[in-house]
Amino acid sequence: MATVLDPFDNDGAADLLDELRESSPGSSGEILEQALQVTVEVGASEYLEKDFAEAAVAAAALVAAIRNGDREMLGRRRLSGVEFVSVEHLVDSALVALDRVAAEGSELLELGEDEGEEDSIVEGLGRIASALRDS
Repeated sequence: MATVLDPFDNDGAADLLDELRESSPGSSGEILEQALQVTVEVGASEYLEKDFAEAAVAAAALVAAIRNGDREMLGRRRLSGVEFVSVEHLVDSALVALDRVAAEGSELLELGEDEGEEDSIVEGLGRIASALRDS
């Protein structure tokens, strides 16, 4: 589950990180874009599955880290060897994806409600959005 403390501590994020580590040079932007687009394209009346939401949250956090030059965070995620291209074009998609994860019909948010963690999840999404806007 994506929490305030670590948007990478879940299966969807782990899959995204593995894909990035195994990617060919220069393809990281496409991988991040795909993770965001899957979530962005889920309509308001459609159900957003947890794994897609988790990957999108992780992708948004990575976009923020890359824009902010947070090499320490990338290193902690074992992404130091990944060649990241400019991610400026992904900021708007990342913000839309975060909004969609926080909206009705999001399995991630519903699971958070069930576990009493909804506020923590929404706060975490807000922190990532702020990092995207402030960078």
